[in-house]
Order: sequence, then C-alpha cells, then structure tokens
Amino acid sequence: MNLKKAAIIAIGDELLIGDVIDTNSAFIGRELTNLGVAVRSSISISDEREEILNYLAYFFSKNDILIVTGGLGPTQDDITKKSISEFFDSKLIFREDLFSKIESFFQKRNIIMAESNREQAIFPEKAKVIANDLGTASGMHFSKDGKHLFSLPGVPYEMKAMMRDYVLPFVKTLSKQKYLQKIINTYNISESRIYSLLDVDKILEETTLAFLPSSKGVRIRLSARGAEEELLKNRIEKALEIINSAVSDKIVGYDNLSLSKLVFEKLKTKKMTISFAESCTGGKAAAEITNYAGSSEVFKESFVTYSNSSKMNLLGVAKEILAEKGAVSKECVREMVLGLEERTNADITTAISGIAGPSGGTVEKPVGTVYFAVKVKGRDPFVDRKFFVGSREHIRERAVSHLYALVYEIIK
Repeated sequence: MNLKKAAIIAIGDELLIGDVIDTNSAFIGRELTNLGVAVRSSISISDEREEILNYLAYFFSKNDILIVTGGLGPTQDDITKKSISEFFDSKLIFREDLFSKIESFFQKRNIIMAESNREQAIFPEKAKVIANDLGTASGMHFSKDGKHLFSLPGVPYEMKAMMRDYVLPFVKTLSKQKYLQKIINTYNISESRIYSLLDVDKILEETTLAFLPSSKGVRIRLSARGAEEELLKNRIEKALEIINSAVSDKIVGYDNLSLSKLVFEKLKTKKMTISFAESCTGGKAAAEITNYAGSSEVFKESFVTYSNSSKMNLLGVAKEILAEKGAVSKECVREMVLGLEERTNADITTAISGIAGPSGGTVEKPVGTVYFAVKVKGRDPFVDRKFFVGSREHIRERAVSHLYALVYEIIK
C-alpha cells in the first residue's frame, strides 16, 4: 500500500503555557495529509534535552517522517539542534557558507548582527541544509534507515516557505498514496440530527466520515485514501449522494463555500443590497460580508447601535418601546429594521439585539437570548428569537450565523 506515516513535534515552553498558539502543526498536518501521508501524532513539548531525546526516539521509531518545529534560534533556550544532533550521533561543525549567508541577511537590512547569531552557523555534519531565505535559522534534514527527520524554525512564515520549497517536494517523492476529501457545509441542523438521518454504514463502505460542529454550523467531512485518484473520486461521489439525499435542504455548499459567502453570491446574482443594524454582535455580521471581494456591490451600510440612545438617534426606535419592552425584544428589532430600511434604502435590512453575557441576563431574558429581524423591501419584517448557550464570543458568533441563515432562507 506504501502508506507513509508521519508525526509532528512542536518544541517550545511558550506553546505549553499558552503564550503562543501552535498553528504550525495544523499547517504541516494539512499539507502532509494532502500528499497522502497519514499523520498519526502531533505533540508540543518543552525545551528540555531529555524530553526532546525521549520523544525523538519514540516518534522516529514509529513513523517514516518526523517534522520538528522550533528551538533553532540563537539564544540559550534554543537547544533543538544540539538535541537532534545528539540523537543522530552527529558532530556539530562551523559552516562558513551558512555564516556568510547570516551576515548577508543582516547587512541587507542594515542591522548589526549579534554575536549569538554566529551559533546558527554551527550545523550537524550528518544533516542536509534546508535553506531559509526569510530568516537566519537553517533547517535540518536527517535520513536514517529509510526514515526522514526535518527540523524547521518555529516562525510560521519561515516554516511555511521551507515546507513548500523543500520538505513537501521531497515527501512527494516518498508517498505514492492519494488523499481526497469533500467538506459538506450545513446550517440550522444539529450534529445528532444529521447522524440520525444518514445511512452511516453505507457511507463508511466508501469513505471515512467525520462531523465538525462549530458556531457556523456542522461540517461533514468525507475522505478517502488510496493509489488510484479516479477510484477515490467515485467513492466520495457515492458517499456524497447518500448525504445529499438525506439532508439536501440543509446543505449550503461544499468545501470553502460558507453560508455568508453563499448569501453574498446570491445577493450579487439577484442584484440586491443589504444593510445591518447590530447591537450585541457589534458589527460582526457586517464584517463577515466584507470578507469577500466585490462586497461593495451588495453591502450598503452598517449601524452598530449598542446603546439605547443610539437605537433612538440613529434608527428611530421609540423611547416608549425601549422603556416598556426593552432593547432585547421583538418590538425593538422590528423598529430597528424599519428605521434601517428608511435610512439606507437597502433591498434587505437586518437587525440583531441580544444578551451575550456573561452578565445582563434576567429570568425572562437569560444570557443567550437574541432577537433578529429581516426585512425585504415591500414586505413586512420577519422577526425571530433564539436562545444560545456558551461563552460571550460563542453566542455572538452563533447570532451572526443565524442571521445569515435567515437571510439565506428568504433569498435562496
């Protein structure tokens, strides 16, 4: 089958204590998977010699490919190079060619080179150099018994360039496997509901199946691995047909087509415009549609009316409604959307007002209560109420997602 297995080690105390989020491993895992490599493990470890040696021994024995990031800097806590050299019993030597490159790096930027940078020209004798055109830390490529270890800097943009220029082309020569996947994006349906509607056993005969819930909806991932790409495509298509037949009315798109992108494209096709009036979401709904090039064709205006006074002054919400019903009410969002239409003349106007928490909730309106209004020009407003559970940010994200779901239902 020639399935190559890989592991990823991210080195750095900053990763373990939460000062830095490890995005490198996600990138590496994704790129290796796309080449048909089976990534079996990914771990973050501390900058300690014994720790590094122990994990090197374990993961190098279990995998064909091991990628290590971090610890190649010029300071005393950067011990990755020494530890890996010790693991491979490799002498460290000073490389004039690497030192010249480091000197040139600083000279071009008119920066005085620190003496500590000289350490980065000391390189293991048994390793091949992985050139770093964006920094001073060269990468290392060790080979032993048909297995390969690649050591790369922890700086994301340096690591990515070295992966694309050296590591991935090399790995491609090792792996004869193909990997294909299809992402199905759904909305307004829970993971458990999807599962109950699908013939999971039939899908698993063709592909692997994973459910990826988030505040924007549940994504379904189909994936298949093998030597023949056409066969993999057919298997994914068969599984996709099963899913489409069960939940087609809840599918908004595939792969990178999100609900907000779909709404944007529908508005563009129909030559319609949209405006937003937001309270608890603070402009997140409007920001979502501006992610897409050409959004100026459909997006007119946005009002963030967080306070009661701004709702009255900017949108014309009646003082009596705010006093009697409150800002988080169907009456308030109805007034917000009517005032928004009057001021922006957009084809679609929307309003959100809610309690994102963690404080501010009551028995009648607990934290997570959000009201929505959507109006199409010439029609009465549609008002909806939802209750979301989670953190403040999660509630806000769910509210934005639900607003786009309401708009999509109206214009699809």
